[in-house]
Amino acid sequence: MGSTLPLPRIPKLLIDADALVAGAFSTTGASHIILKLGELSILECVAPVQVREEAERNLRYKMPDALPLFRVLVSRAITIIADPSPTSVLRFAKQAHPEDVSILTAAALSGCEYLVTFNIRHYYPEADTHMTVISPGKFLQLLRHAVSRLGSAEGEE
Repeated sequence: MGSTLPLPRIPKLLIDADALVAGAFSTTGASHIILKLGELSILECVAPVQVREEAERNLRYKMPDALPLFRVLVSRAITIIADPSPTSVLRFAKQAHPEDVSILTAAALSGCEYLVTFNIRHYYPEADTHMTVISPGKFLQLLRHAVSRLGSAEGEE
């Protein structure tokens, strides 16, 4: 029992508004699980102010009963970050749909490795951005695979 397994680095991800809405609406889907993992500090989840506001606005109009859970999840699982400046958004202008450039910019500038969204086709970051745009379900598959590798690495010692 003298040796310890070093803890892996916690993945940092930006949660887009569509995934936030899904996480508040369905307590069994991948988006909700990601938010719960954020609440447990197993993942570092961030969202810019505009994403939180968009998700809340969508829930208010389409699923108002989900608003209380949404607010609890956001307060416990997500770090709200500032929206990027218009100048910084220009740097990423060709890497996302015009309406989503500021979200990609926020993810890149805050050091996120992943941008979790259902609108994958709206984002096309360049390689030097070092970010993967991924759906909530695919992200959970990736996470499960990484965790299973940790278990097998521990048994090899």
